[in-house]
Amino acid sequence: MIDVDKLAFDNSPMIETLNELEISHNLLESIPDLSGLRNLTSIILSSNYIQRIPAGYFESGRNLGKFNLSGNFLNKLKRDSFADLDN
Repeated sequence: MIDVDKLAFDNSPMIETLNELEISHNLLESIPDLSGLRNLTSIILSSNYIQRIPAGYFESGRNLGKFNLSGNFLNKLKRDSFADLDN
């Protein structure tokens, strides 16, 4: 399994303009902290080993149009997991 804490995104100006991110089929066990990537409109994390959505994950105020967690091992969703999404 991959330890997401060891993943790092380059702090270059180009990463700030990233609007689509796909990290599918990468053995991720948790959702990476992408709070610094405010322009993301699409996050695809399908076919990993993710089991939960961290509390407050969507509080960053991003305008997310697509969030794909299909093919993961989500076993419980809290009622307000997606409460902070506008879409």
